[in-house]
Amino acid sequence: MTTARAPRPTAAAEWRALGTTVRLVVTDPALLDSCNLLLARQLAEVDAACSRFRADSELAALDTTHGRPVRVSPLLAEALAVALRAAEATDGTVDPTVGSAMDEIGYDRDFTRQARETDAETDRDAEEDDHRAWPCTSAWRSSTAT
Repeated sequence: MTTARAPRPTAAAEWRALGTTVRLVVTDPALLDSCNLLLARQLAEVDAACSRFRADSELAALDTTHGRPVRVSPLLAEALAVALRAAEATDGTVDPTVGSAMDEIGYDRDFTRQARETDAETDRDAEEDDHRAWPCTSAWRSSTAT
């Protein structure tokens, strides 16, 4: 005969960072605040070093060096090493060097900013044409698999 264990107490926090939802769950509720602070700081450091959407990021500054050798922080060096290992492991399917091409196709800001701008454009379009059959959306949103 087995007995059911009482569930362990947990606590959670959720917020937005790096263009996605972060959910932190701890098994000791007393540690939630300190773990939350620790993780938020770490993610802020990653954002400051690695964001291609922040003009003040270390990655953005690196992009202005036009290939000249420069010193980078250990955090950015680690991120670049991981990205290059991923490219090698996937035989180039993962490619950390496509930032300029992504900009050219419109992925030049994070998803949250894109959504706000798209919503604002849709609102402006709706004000201009109240008889439109449906709001402007990306083609993939209206596509269906057959």
